[in-house]
Order: sequence, then C-alpha cells, then structure tokens
Amino acid sequence: MNTTTDRTPLPDPLMNQLRSVLDAVEAEQAAAPSPTPPWERIQAGMGRARRHRRRARVMRVCAGLLAVSATGAAVVTGVVPYPSLAPTVAIPGTAGKSALDDGHTRGSLAGDADWLRALREQVAHSETSNESGGEFWGPPAARNISVIYAGDIGAYRVALVEGDWHWGPIASRQQVWFQAPAGSSAAEMEKGGNNEPTDLAVSVLSPSNFGEPIGDSSAVVVISATALPVRLEESPSIDARGKVVRRSKTLRRTDGVYTAVVTSAGPSYLSVNASGSYPSQTIGGNREQQPGVPAQTPARGGAIQPAESLQSLAALTWAMTRQPMGDGADFRLLAAESPARPEVEGPVTAVVGLVTLPSGARVLSAGEIHHPAGGVPDWVNACRLLPAGDDDADLSIAWHRPGTSTNGADGQVVSTKPGWTAAMGPVGTVRVQWIHRNGEITSQATSNTITGTDRDDVTSVRFLDKDGAVLGTTRVLAAIDQDGFLPEVDPEKAK
Repeated sequence: MNTTTDRTPLPDPLMNQLRSVLDAVEAEQAAAPSPTPPWERIQAGMGRARRHRRRARVMRVCAGLLAVSATGAAVVTGVVPYPSLAPTVAIPGTAGKSALDDGHTRGSLAGDADWLRALREQVAHSETSNESGGEFWGPPAARNISVIYAGDIGAYRVALVEGDWHWGPIASRQQVWFQAPAGSSAAEMEKGGNNEPTDLAVSVLSPSNFGEPIGDSSAVVVISATALPVRLEESPSIDARGKVVRRSKTLRRTDGVYTAVVTSAGPSYLSVNASGSYPSQTIGGNREQQPGVPAQTPARGGAIQPAESLQSLAALTWAMTRQPMGDGADFRLLAAESPARPEVEGPVTAVVGLVTLPSGARVLSAGEIHHPAGGVPDWVNACRLLPAGDDDADLSIAWHRPGTSTNGADGQVVSTKPGWTAAMGPVGTVRVQWIHRNGEITSQATSNTITGTDRDDVTSVRFLDKDGAVLGTTRVLAAIDQDGFLPEVDPEKAK
C-alpha cells in the first residue's frame, strides 16, 4: 500500500486509551460496589491502561473532547501538563458537589482573604499525585477551588478544599485536606488525605503527621452539614487501686464544625454518630512503638524469651489499657509455656507478663510468642487490671485464644485453625483442672505454673498444688479483639 496517498483513518490512540480506562473503572466499580474512595479505583483502572502503551505515546487531539489552541501542539503524557481550564470527562460514579461546598469558608482563617487566595493558588499550582510513568493528577484552577475550612487548632493549621482534580481529560471531584504547623503560610501547607465529596469530613492530626515533631498534642476537626453527636474520650487515668477514671466529653458544634485539642499521651477515642457513615477512630498511642524491654528468663522458671517479642507484648499491653508508653523496666516476664505449642505457622509459646503503671497499679498480660521471632506477629490475648503491690506469687489468669478461618478468593472457608485455652496459676501450681462448658472436667500438669489445652470450650480453671489442694479458681477471659482495649477502659463499653 502506498502510504502517501492512503486516506484510511488511523485508530485514535487517545480514544482507545480513554475507552480502556473507562471500561476498567466501570469493571472495578461493578465488581466492588462498596463506597471506597475513587482515587484508588481510578489509579487501578489507569494502571491497566498504561500497561498497554509505551511511556512516550503521543495523545492526539480528539474533536469534541479536548482542544489545544497552540499551532502544532500535542499533549504528551508526562511531558506537558493537561491545562486545568480545559474540558474534562467525569469518572462514572464519582460524587458531585457536597453540601459543605456552599461558598462559605469556616474556621479561624475564614476572614483572611489574602491567605485563602494564596492557598487556592498554592493548590492550583501543585502536583497532587505523581505517578511512576511521569503522569500526575492535576488540581483545578484557583478560581474553581472551594475552601470549606481553614484554621488553627492547637499546634496545627488545617484546611479542607473541594474541586475537580484530573488526570489528562479525566475528572474526579475530591475533597482534599492540607496541613501544617499552626501559623504557617499557604505555601507551607502540605497535602493530607483525600476522598470523594461528602457531607461529613473528619481529620485527625498528630505529631506523626509531620517529619519533625511539633509537640505532644493531637487535634481533631469534624465538619458536618447537619448536627451530629461527636464524642471524644481521652485516655483514662488509673490510680494505685486500679480504679479507672474516664474523661469523656461531647464536642460543641460551631458554624458546622467540631474541634478539639487532645493533650493526653495515651490512646484517645473519637466517635461520630453518623448512622455508620464514619467509623469510630483511635487517636494517638502508637502500637508500633517499642519500649526497651530486654530478653528475660521467666520469673517462675523456663527458657529465656527474646527481647523483640517481649517488647511487642509490653507495647500492646500499654496500648490496650490506653496508657502512655512506659519504660522497659516496667515490664517483667512471669511465666512461659514449655514446650512450645506446635502450630501451622510455627511453634507458639503462651506467656504471662506484668506491667507496672506510673500510679503503681499493675496489668497482668497474657499472650503468645511466635517462633522464630520477627515472623508471625506476637499478640496479647487478655489482661487483668490489678492494684499496686509487690507480691506476684498469688497471681493467676486464664485466657482463650480463638480459632481463625482463612477464606478463599470466592469467600469460602479454605482452612480453619482451632482455638485453645491457656492458664497460669499461683506459685506452687503443679496441675490444673479445666472445667468445660458441658460440665466435663479434665486435668493437666503444668510446667512452671503455666500450661495450655487444645480445647477452646473451657469456662473456668482450678489450680492444684502437689497434694491436690485447690490454690484458687479463675474464669477464662475472653480474647481482646485486634486493636481492642481492656474492658475497663474500652470506650465502646462506656456507652
């Protein structure tokens, strides 16, 4: 064929790309109709499209879809940004303008026209999300950015804006948070989270939001188009008797906004009653932080346990009691099961430790250590809050570790791991009696006052000495959920 005279239309790369992108997005949406943020859905669809083209493919002008007025100009992905004033195609299923985008700015900076203008310019000239191929999500023009909120809350400056972000000609309306230390200029504001436009927006700021800590406090801002019960419970205090004093307050709404500064060092709890549209959230109390607990031999005898595992147990115990992280010297290992329990993921040792709080009150912490250390995460299954004291010889605890199921791709259960029960008795315990739900009683020897059974239907445990005398009885504690709290300090149980 003579290509110099052939007039057959060539396939348009832009149209093929757009069809591929939109088909991918619609397929994602049909397969997972839950209201997840569009950012991830769009990124996934575009990732599929980009796999089928080379990085430097030229996007040609398509009539009725986009126009570039410069003579001979072409938009090259990753080279020339798609102009914010050009027409866009909305992603199917993305939300429209929220009720919060009503032309009214809330917050302490609402009257600072110069700062708000500078923020709009800052957002409009920023690249919100860079991608591996050189592409980026482009922000709206400054005149099309609505500032819903801007103000200082404690040590933080925070702003919420709304507008149409775009990747080339593909538009997605977003609410985007920006944050910086209090008193910052608009140019110093950094992007935080983003989401589809909603009538309820929530942001929690803490020192970990920034590269350099700006203090010990956190801040909360809730913006709602309608009045809602918003409750904040800061970490409780626990006195030497083990008595818990809770600190809960309902936040006051001003101009549609609820704000609070959180000063307590332990985990606090934010609850927004919005008919399930916003989940409750824990603030502070980093469970990933590790205290300096050394490797220890159990006080009641047995093999030394690794520092890495004991640090995890201690950190989880402080978090589950919603208390500030203590020092490694405040944790002591009392007992460790021997031999280790065989499990599919490797050997597991049931252990019991004792944490001393600043008031002198103590927390008896029961959990599991996985071997080798650093593999499967170690975990705390149950805790008991105790008054201050120097003698731990009479301490006992029994706990249940629930079984788990693994689901396949279609949701069917493909494997089941049974639960088990463990117990530590007072010093002198050489045998336990497991009292089962159906009234059955079974017996088992202990090693260094601790043992476990593969039965998960145990309701209480008796501890016997070498002569068969009963040293004590305790009920089996229910396992604490992942990211859960000791019942005495659980905000959900205070409602």
